[in-house]
Amino acid sequence: MKNIKTIIYLTLGYVLTAVAVVVMVNSNAGLSPWDVLHQGLSKTIGMTMGQASMLVGVIVIAVSISLGENLGWGTIGNIFVPGILIDVIDSMNIIPITHDLFLGVVMTVLGLVIMALATVSYLIPAMGCGPRDGLMIALHKKTGKSIGMLRAIMEICAVVVGYLLGGTFGIGTIISAFCFGYLLEIVFKIFKFDPNVEHKMIFSNFKKNKVV
Repeated sequence: MKNIKTIIYLTLGYVLTAVAVVVMVNSNAGLSPWDVLHQGLSKTIGMTMGQASMLVGVIVIAVSISLGENLGWGTIGNIFVPGILIDVIDSMNIIPITHDLFLGVVMTVLGLVIMALATVSYLIPAMGCGPRDGLMIALHKKTGKSIGMLRAIMEICAVVVGYLLGGTFGIGTIISAFCFGYLLEIVFKIFKFDPNVEHKMIFSNFKKNKVV
């Protein structure tokens, strides 16, 4: 039952992450900060948004590991599965595209709420943080600063780099950059989730099963 719950939490988290990204892209109110970076990379290197998401995920998780954050199976899944699902959901055209600013802002806020719920869902099993969340939590442990402030700094940096690479941003990007971290703190409190939880490492799982 424990393994089944873990799979359900991780799968739900990955699906919701992909849905949140497509919702915010289709809002046309401005991409999320990390998607500004992904879009900039896709234009510069010539790859899809999903592929750019995977590339950034690998780079960010390498930095997180250097700061002492554990690499778990959930981390690996978070690098690749949402990126694949983003392309799949986007190709299905099931999420409407709006060109109305008000509806765009509403979709942006909805996307942020979905993303916050997705984050809690895949973090609950403690099988490893997602790349961006791992960096956020690693910095939180190192500095003692609030999740909200650290996430805002990370989002702003992603916007700046993405914009320099050719990514676009709008009011939705600004809302996301300054609000998502604090929204995440609220959701953590609602679900009584401790961001300092120790995640299971891949190698410890191998040892437990006598693979190494």
